Amino acid sequence: MQNVNDTILSELQNIYDYADVLTNDFITDSKGYWHVNKKRQSPYNNSGISVPGVIMAANEYVMRTDGVIVEALLGQGEALDDYSKGLQDASVKSKELSNDLTQAEIAKSKLANKIVEDQNVPAGSLFKEVFPCCKPSIFSLWPPKEATEAEGG
Repeated sequence: MQNVNDTILSELQNIYDYADVLTNDFITDSKGYWHVNKKRQSPYNNSGISVPGVIMAANEYVMRTDGVIVEALLGQGEALDDYSKGLQDASVKSKELSNDLTQAEIAKSKLANKIVEDQNVPAGSLFKEVFPCCKPSIFSLWPPKEATEAEGG
């Protein structure tokens, strides 16, 4: 029985980690009883990562672009570089300004309708001064008469 106990004890006192470095402090003797050393920390590859126990295997993975996008969507990552983020911000600002212009045009039309409903002539004159209107453009398929006379026609 002692032989089995010594073999197990020897195996637990001589554990090789992921880098084939001998670890001999995985278990400790306390008051005649062997137990796992809960204070033991294993550093990983000078990365600043340390875990309790002994690292038996370690793999490094490079995330493909798909994985980076998934991380950006589901995690805390940023998917856009500074230029793309600037383009996105400019696009959002453009939409906001377009919405503001549309709201202003709606308010202008409502004001015009109210002036007409109230038959408020002074307000109408003021509205005309603030928002002057131009003559409608008339398009023709024929050139203007001045152009044909200048050509000698």
